[in-house]
Amino acid sequence: QVTAALDYQHAFDCVVPSDEPRRSKMLNLVEDSTPLTAAVEGGHTAVVRMLLESDEDVDEKDGLGGAPIHWAVFNGHVEIGLIQAGADIDARMESNGWTALFIAAIHERVDDMELLLGCGADVDARASTGVTVLFHAATVANVRMVKLLIDHKAQIKAIGPRQATPLD
Repeated sequence: QVTAALDYQHAFDCVVPSDEPRRSKMLNLVEDSTPLTAAVEGGHTAVVRMLLESDEDVDEKDGLGGAPIHWAVFNGHVEIGLIQAGADIDARMESNGWTALFIAAIHERVDDMELLLGCGADVDARASTGVTVLFHAATVANVRMVKLLIDHKAQIKAIGPRQATPLD
């Protein structure tokens, strides 16, 4: 394991210049992260590509129960190459059951939502609270998100935790 960590460190040193400000931030992330998650969070496409080419597990969850796809969407790096590498776009965060689509909706990143839906994301996946992404979109009154979700066949009559539908 020490050898593997040193290999990642060497690869990281080769790809990320030492004068880059995000370097120290990314190194601090590694403690609770997988190497892939740390690279994704920092938006380091070259490191992500290298790790994926080295057969790094594209869906390995970190200490917080999140997969790399969750952190890619959370940090605005949804197009960093994880989907093309076969990431499970419907993987759930262990703490709340959110999928990447849910995270994109929470940050109101409609373009990311569109990309995820185009790749087959489950439009009706429920968080651990029982709500769907459409419930969230309606709650924040984001018409563009609501329309996108309905266009992708989101269930408008789904019953949520308070016995209400998303559009009630």
